Amino acid sequence: MRSGGRLEGDVKAAVMGYLELRGDLRVWRCNVGSFKPQSGGFVSFGLGKGAADIICCQAPAGRLIGIEVKRERGGVLSDAQVAWGAALEAFGGKYIVGTNVAEVAVQLGEPSVRVRLKSTRVIPR
Repeated sequence: MRSGGRLEGDVKAAVMGYLELRGDLRVWRCNVGSFKPQSGGFVSFGLGKGAADIICCQAPAGRLIGIEVKRERGGVLSDAQVAWGAALEAFGGKYIVGTNVAEVAVQLGEPSVRVRLKSTRVIPR
């Protein structure tokens, strides 16, 4: 561990590990960014500027949850992240900001159900 605390990538990996163990969440890592390909133009991907790092759907009600992960010390939300979180909550979702697994776990609360999927395969054989 560095003197400034764990880096965001380390915290994100720990949070993802915790979320995938819960039986009440379906979890997706949300990458956002853009690049300029050699062919020209500009390509953007993801849910847009300010989108949460992790997106979850929570059983049994199907509530959408956005989790923004920050490094342990000094992580600050951008204006775009604040706006994205406010929009999610305006539509009934939940926005969580956490710097460690314990913070995220407290904000999620205890699982009320455990969903067991027969398969996670989406594409038919």
